[in-house]
Amino acid sequence: MASASSSTSIPLPSRRSCTYDVFLSFRGEDTRTGFTGHLYAALNRKGITTYKDDKNLRKGHVISKELLKAIEESMFAVIVFSPDYASSSWCLDELQKIIECKNQLGLQIEAVFYGVEPCDVRHQRGTFEEAFNKHEQRHDREKVKRWKDALTEVAAHSGWTSKNQDEAVLVENITQHIFEILIPKLPSSMKNLVGINSRVEQVITLIGLGLNDVRFIAIWGMGGMGKTTIARAVFDIIQSRFEVTCFLYDVRDRCEKKDITHIQKQLLKQMNISSNVVHDKEEWRRMIKNSLHLKKVLLVLDDVNHEKQLENLAGEKDWFGPGSRIIMTTRDFHMLRKNKLHETYNVEGLVEREALNLFSLEAFNLPKPSEEFLDLSKEVVKYSGGLPLALKVLGSYLNGRPIAVWHSAIKRIKKSSHSEIIDVLKISYMGLEDTEKNIFLDIACFFKGWPKDYATEILERCGHDAEIGIDILINRSLVTIHQNNTLGMHDLLEEMGKQIVIQKSPNDTCKHSRLWCLEDVEFVLTQKKETEAIHSIVLHKVYRKTEVNQRDLSFSKMCQLKLLVLDFVEVPILCDIPCTLKVLEKLEYLDLSGCRQLKQTPDLSRAPNLKKLDLWGCKELDYIHRSLAHHKRLVELKLSECRSLKTLGEKLEMSSLEILDLSDCSRLRRLPDLSGAPNLKTLDLDGCEELNYFHPSLAHHKRLVDLNLRGCGRLETLGDKLEMSSLERLDLESCSSLRRLPEFGDCMKQLSIPELRYTGIEGVPTSLGSLAGMSELDLSGCDNITGLPLSLGCFVGLKKLVLSRFVELSCLPHKTHGLESLKVEDFSDSTNIVGFLRSLPCLTSLSSLTLSYDIGSSREESTLSYDIAHLASLTHLDLSHSSFLRVPISIHQLPRLTCLKLSFCDELEVLPELPSSLRELNAECCYSLDASNVDDVISKACCGFAESASQDREDILQMLIPGKEIPAWFEHQEQDEGVSLSFPLNCPSTEMVALALCFLFDSIQDLHRFWPKVICNGKEFINATLYVTTGSDNLFIVCVNGYYFSKLLCQHNRFQMLFPVDIRVKRCGARWVCKQDIQEFKKRRSQTGKRKATLELNMDMIPHSSTSRNKMLVVAPQLNEQEEERAVTAEGPIRHLASRKSSDPPELLPLFPLHPSSHSS
Repeated sequence: MASASSSTSIPLPSRRSCTYDVFLSFRGEDTRTGFTGHLYAALNRKGITTYKDDKNLRKGHVISKELLKAIEESMFAVIVFSPDYASSSWCLDELQKIIECKNQLGLQIEAVFYGVEPCDVRHQRGTFEEAFNKHEQRHDREKVKRWKDALTEVAAHSGWTSKNQDEAVLVENITQHIFEILIPKLPSSMKNLVGINSRVEQVITLIGLGLNDVRFIAIWGMGGMGKTTIARAVFDIIQSRFEVTCFLYDVRDRCEKKDITHIQKQLLKQMNISSNVVHDKEEWRRMIKNSLHLKKVLLVLDDVNHEKQLENLAGEKDWFGPGSRIIMTTRDFHMLRKNKLHETYNVEGLVEREALNLFSLEAFNLPKPSEEFLDLSKEVVKYSGGLPLALKVLGSYLNGRPIAVWHSAIKRIKKSSHSEIIDVLKISYMGLEDTEKNIFLDIACFFKGWPKDYATEILERCGHDAEIGIDILINRSLVTIHQNNTLGMHDLLEEMGKQIVIQKSPNDTCKHSRLWCLEDVEFVLTQKKETEAIHSIVLHKVYRKTEVNQRDLSFSKMCQLKLLVLDFVEVPILCDIPCTLKVLEKLEYLDLSGCRQLKQTPDLSRAPNLKKLDLWGCKELDYIHRSLAHHKRLVELKLSECRSLKTLGEKLEMSSLEILDLSDCSRLRRLPDLSGAPNLKTLDLDGCEELNYFHPSLAHHKRLVDLNLRGCGRLETLGDKLEMSSLERLDLESCSSLRRLPEFGDCMKQLSIPELRYTGIEGVPTSLGSLAGMSELDLSGCDNITGLPLSLGCFVGLKKLVLSRFVELSCLPHKTHGLESLKVEDFSDSTNIVGFLRSLPCLTSLSSLTLSYDIGSSREESTLSYDIAHLASLTHLDLSHSSFLRVPISIHQLPRLTCLKLSFCDELEVLPELPSSLRELNAECCYSLDASNVDDVISKACCGFAESASQDREDILQMLIPGKEIPAWFEHQEQDEGVSLSFPLNCPSTEMVALALCFLFDSIQDLHRFWPKVICNGKEFINATLYVTTGSDNLFIVCVNGYYFSKLLCQHNRFQMLFPVDIRVKRCGARWVCKQDIQEFKKRRSQTGKRKATLELNMDMIPHSSTSRNKMLVVAPQLNEQEEERAVTAEGPIRHLASRKSSDPPELLPLFPLHPSSHSS
C-alpha cells in the first residue's frame, strides 16, 4: 500500500532556477520499458518537465556532466529502487549526487521501492548486499561507504512501495502527489469555488507545461459554466513559469464597442512592452509578433467569438517563443474547428453533489441543506442543468424565503426547458422590487463595465436609490464589482436584461423603454409616431460617417425621456439637439460630453426637471443659452475643457446649483455674479489660464465649501477680505500673478490647509494663522517671498511647514515649536542656513525633516556643522539632493529614526554609524561614497538592526547604496547573474537573530518602482518595495529578523530573489546574523564610544585656511597612531590639535566643506 512521501507542499519557485521539475533515477535494465516508462509518460501528461536518461548503453564508469547538471537543475528527484539498482555504480553515483543536492540546494526526494523492501535497501540486504560485495572488490572503501550512507539516508524516510499495489494506481498516485506540490494552490479568492480544483487540474494537464512547443488551448462551453473563472485560476497558478503574461477579458464585448487596434494595444501594454503609435491592425499584428516571438508567453483571450479576433491577437505559432501557451475561452464550438488547436476542454455542468453544495452555500450559507429543504433543493439542482450561474442566482434569490416561494419558483423552473436558461435566471429578476428591477435593467443595458461611482451618480440623479439597489443586486448574484470598482454582470444576465426590454414590444422599437444601439436611436428619431415609452437613451463613444437626414430627426416626441447620455458620440443627430430639447419636461440627466459638433447649449426652458448637465470636453462650445443661467432645479453643471467658452453671462440665477465645474476653460476671463446661486458648494476653476476677474459676490458666499483656483495665472486679486463661513478648501497653487492674499474673516473656522505653492504672494497675513484648522502651510515655489514671514509666529496650530528658495532664511519664529514636519528645499548660496538650523533644537515635536542644500559651484559661502541629537522625536530625515561631504555623526543618537534618505548627494564621502532604530536607507547616486566605509556601515547597520529588532513580529531593514561588489561580510555569495543561493546554517537556529541578503543590480537607465520578492525554501517570506532611478550599479540589502524565517529553515537552505525581467542581478550574497555577531558589535561600539563623543557635530563654525575646498578641520582629543590614520577626509587629512586643554570647549566636525580662503587657521 502506498504511503505519502515526507516532502512538504510548497509553492512553485521561479522557473529561472530550475530547468526540470523531476529527475528520474532508475536502473534501465530493470524498469526502463516498464514502470519507469509509464511514470515518465504520466508525468509528461501532467505537464511536469521530467529528465530521463534514455541512453540504453552507458560507456565508462564515470557519470556524465550532463546528468550531474540535470540533477542540479531539478526540483525533484524520483529514485526507483529496483532489485538490480545497486549493481550499477552509475546509479549509485547518481544517488550520491542527489543526496548532495538535497543538502546543498534543497532538492526534494521521492523514493519508490519497486519489487524490493525498504528495509533491504536501508540495510543493504538481499540483492543489495550481493551488489555491494562486488563493489567492495572493485572500488575503494571510502567510495563504497558513501554509497551505503546515501542508500541508508534515502531509505530511512517513507516512500512509495509497489507491494500489494496496482502499478497503474501507483503511477497515478506518485504523479498526482508531485503535481500538487509543484502547482501552487488556488488564489485565496477562489478557494471556496465548488468544483474548481478538478477542472483547473484537467486544463493544466492539457496545457503541457513541460513541453517546449507553442500551444493553443481552448476552453469552451455554454455561458454561465465558469469558463472565465477556470481560465483565471489557471492563469494565476502557472503565470510564474512565463516571461510575459496577459489576460484579456471580454474580447467579444470589447470588439463590439471598440476597434481591434485598441485591444491589440492593450495586449502589449499589459505585457509591459512599449509600442509606437500606429492605427492599422496589420501594423499592430507585426508589432505583436516582433515583440513576442522570442519570449515565453502566457496569453489568455477571454470570450472569443470570431476567428478574426484570434488572427489579430494571437496570429500564428511563430508569433511566440518556445514554451508559449495561448488559452482562449469561447461559446462557439464551430469556430474551434476552423482553427488548429492543440487541445480543447469542454466545461460541463457540475455533478449533482457539486451542484447541491454550491446551491446550498448560496441559499443557506451552509455546505448542505437541512432535511426540511433537502428535496426542494434537489429539485432546483435537477432543473438547473448543473449551471453554476443559475445555481448561484437561484440560491441567492431563495435565501431566507418561505417554502411557499420555493414551490412557486420550482413550478416556473419546470416550465422552462434546459435550453431556456434565461427563463430560469429570470425567476430571480421577477423577485425584485420595481426600483431594483429598473436599476438591474439600466446596468444590463447601459452601465456594465462603467465605474460604479459614475453609474451610481446617474441613477441617483434619475431618482433611484442606487447605493441600496446595487447592494441588493450584488447579494442576489445579479451584479458584481470588479477590483477596479467597475460594475460587472455575466453575459447571460446582460442578455436577459436586454431581452426583457425588447420582449415588451419585440416588433416596435419606439415602444422600448431603453435604447442603447445607434441604429435603434436613429430609427426612432426618424419616426413620426409617439415614443412615450422611451425614458432612457445611452450611447457611449459611437462614431458614424454616413449622413442621416437631419430634418427628420427629433427628440420632441420623447415626452417621458429622463436620461440622455451621448458622450463622445460623433454622429449627425447632434446637430439637431439644440432646437429639439425644449419639450423634454421630464429630462433629469443630460450628458453630451465630448461632442465636438456642439457649439451652443440647448434651450432648456422646457426641461425644468433637469438636475445635471454634463458638457465636459465640448471644445467648440462658445455660447451658453440664456435659459441655462436661470434654471431653477439644475444641481450640477459641468463645463470643464470647453476651451472656446469665454463667458457665462453677467449673473447666474440658479437657486439649486451645488456644483459648477469650469476647469480648463482656458479662454474664460470673467466669473459671473454668483449671488443668485446661494447653494453653490463646489466651484472648480482649475486651469482657467485667462481668468482675471474674481467677482466680489464670491468673497462673501456663505455655503461654498470647495474653491479651486489652481493655475489661474492671470488672476491678480481676491479682494481685501474673505468672509466665507463654510469654506473648507482653498487651492491657489500656481496663481503666479497673485501678489497679496486677502485677510481671512473670523467666521472662516472651517478652512484648514490652503494651497499656496508657486503663487506670486509676497507675504502671509496674520489672520490666516488664526484659523482654527490651520495645521499645514506649504510655501514652496513662492519666489516673491524673500524671507520667513514674521506672521508665522502667530500660527500656533501649525504642524507641517514646507519652504523653498528663500533668499533670507534666518531662523524659525519661536512659537513654531509645535512643528511635527519641516521641509526646506533648494537653499541658495546666500541663505543664512546657520541661523536657521540653530533654531531647530527647539522643535522637540519634529518627526520629519527634509533639507535640500546646494552650496553652489563657487563655494564662496562659509558652511556649518550641526548637532541633530536634540531632535529626539525625529523618525524621517531626508537630506537628498544636497552637496555636503558628511552626515552628522550625532545621527546615531536619534532613538526613533527609522528612515534616512540621502539619494543624489553627489559629494557625500562617508556615512557615520547609523542608529539601530533605522529601517530604511536610500543612498542611491551617492557616487563619492568610500567603498570601505560602505562595507563597514552595512555590517554595523545589520548588527544594530538584529540587536534592536523584535522577535515576536515581522521586522525588516532595507538599504539601497551604490556599489560594484558584494561586501566580504556576506559570507555566502553567488555570481554569474545569480538570483538564488543555497547555504547551510553556520550556527544553531537558536543562536540566529537575523538574516542579511545583498543583491548587486546591473545598471538601470530609467525610473523603476518594483517589488522584489524573497523566497526561502520555496515559500515567499519577504515582499519589499523599491524605487530606483540611477544608471549605476546598486547594492540592495535586506535584513530580516528571525520571525520571518524561523519556521522555514532546514539544515541546507535555498534563497531566491525575484525581480522584474528588466532588472538584472549580477551577484548576490547572504549572512546569518548570530548572537555572537551582536556581542562583537556591542564590544566595538563601546570601545569607540568615548572617542566618538568628542567628535559629535555642534552648531559652531570652524576657521580654516586651506586652499583645498574639500579639506576639513576637526579638533579632537589626543589620538593614537592607528586612530590618526583613520581620521582622514577624502582629499586631505584631519588636522589634529593635540595641545587642546581639557577645559577647552569641544571642537567641531563640519557637515559641509569649508570656505577655502575666508579664514586663517
